[in-house]
Amino acid sequence: MKGVIPLSILVLLSCNLAMAQDYSSRHTGIYFGASAGSAELNNNTFERLSDYGFSNDETTSGYQIHFGYNFTPNVGLELSYTDFGDYTSEISVPVQNTTLQEDIETGIEGAGLALVGKMPVTRGFSFYTKAGIIAWESTTLDVARMDDETFMELEFKAEGTDPFFGIGAEYSLGRSAIRSEYARYSLADGDESFQIDMFSLSLSYLF
Repeated sequence: MKGVIPLSILVLLSCNLAMAQDYSSRHTGIYFGASAGSAELNNNTFERLSDYGFSNDETTSGYQIHFGYNFTPNVGLELSYTDFGDYTSEISVPVQNTTLQEDIETGIEGAGLALVGKMPVTRGFSFYTKAGIIAWESTTLDVARMDDETFMELEFKAEGTDPFFGIGAEYSLGRSAIRSEYARYSLADGDESFQIDMFSLSLSYLF
């Protein structure tokens, strides 16, 4: 009798786990989630600034909020808002008895729409790909100071609608899903180009 209760609990837990994985693996309908990770920028303006002696920081933290609908367990549509963070470039130049400091900061954000395709591997675990478009905007602030006094402040904006793609792995259990993802965004506005590689982890809730 002493072994009956632990064995019963083990069987019950196993059944609940199997049911949870079965629900997530065949999920259709709405899901919602958020992610955070590292975003790395490749920008032609920052490259030119580097040639002039500027020090660039082109890797920062970004986050995303996503809302999607699975039409089938293998195909879905996902709407997202992504903040890619702020990228900086700076230089200090000695001028007589003082120092000229110039700081440039670029922030990029956008709203995306993507088609998502999933390939189940085992119950609860799958690989996926996504491809879509993002409507984005960047704001660049250029500030120059001397003796800690600002004597120049300029603002530049760029915007566009461009493609992106991503690949990742997802593990689902019950109504929750954890994703690990790599995505590339190829953005351009005239001569200004931004290529962003983003690596992120996300948590989603399945309705």
